[in-house]
Amino acid sequence: QSKVKSASPPGGAVKGTVVRSYVGMSKKGYAPYNIKKENQDSCFMHEDPKTESLMLGVFDGHGEHGHHVSRFMEIKLPPAVLMHPSWATSPKTAISEMLVAEEKKILKSRQINTSLSGTTAVVAAIRGSALTVANIGDSRLIIALRGEDGTTLKPYSVTEDHKPDTPKEQARIERSGGRVWAMTYEDGVAGPARVWLKNQDLPGLAMSRSIGDEVAKRAGVVSTPEMFEYEIPPQTEFLCMATDGLWEFMSNQDVVQIIQRAKGNGRLAVENLMAESERRWKKEEPVVDDTTIVLAYFDFSS
Repeated sequence: QSKVKSASPPGGAVKGTVVRSYVGMSKKGYAPYNIKKENQDSCFMHEDPKTESLMLGVFDGHGEHGHHVSRFMEIKLPPAVLMHPSWATSPKTAISEMLVAEEKKILKSRQINTSLSGTTAVVAAIRGSALTVANIGDSRLIIALRGEDGTTLKPYSVTEDHKPDTPKEQARIERSGGRVWAMTYEDGVAGPARVWLKNQDLPGLAMSRSIGDEVAKRAGVVSTPEMFEYEIPPQTEFLCMATDGLWEFMSNQDVVQIIQRAKGNGRLAVENLMAESERRWKKEEPVVDDTTIVLAYFDFSS
């Protein structure tokens, strides 16, 4: 059901960075109508000794072929970024350009049907205490900052979810001839805002940026990554990045508190997050979304 994708050895700090340790896990969700469903999420954790950097990524595939899109990015993106001529001097340039270039390869090869399938992406590079993040879609990266009392932790969201009803995203979609509206289900509950073509009830995508999703591109959905460059403050305890399976029914504060209770045991923290996320999904929905979490702890003492 779930697998620890990769973990750094205990106390295995990443040379040249403030990262003390890191761990990642991807867990298949549950759909009663599709017992054989694939885990459409992917992630990677990649150390680059040459530039003394750590690169992390989470991808949330969607649509019939979404798992192929997310896995393509998981496998192809890290080596492509490391080969980019600007990687050593500008991680921002390397990551943003290779996200675009790798998507072009998917669309051009036609080996994956991306008309109604795609993936989100959050990719982070840490070098020293410099954090570079690319975001496409509604996966998320947060950091936890110690308060003045030295014990309470407050979340700070580095990325912004790309939802169709965010004003600037909705404006672009409508300029492109797309529509944004939320369906009301049979039980009277309103669903999330989705993107639709002007004259067709397609594709119904619940995010405003994604990799792939060719039909949605005609309605103003873009694959342009939103880039963030951030100096990690010394009062930062950890970074948590995850697909929306984690964030759907949990606030950033909920996530930070569960991680904090594990007292620096990354594996335990991630397992506890997975368990609580699944519990909340089952309380709210008949399905449980795939969930992928990558957690990195920081140490500024050296």
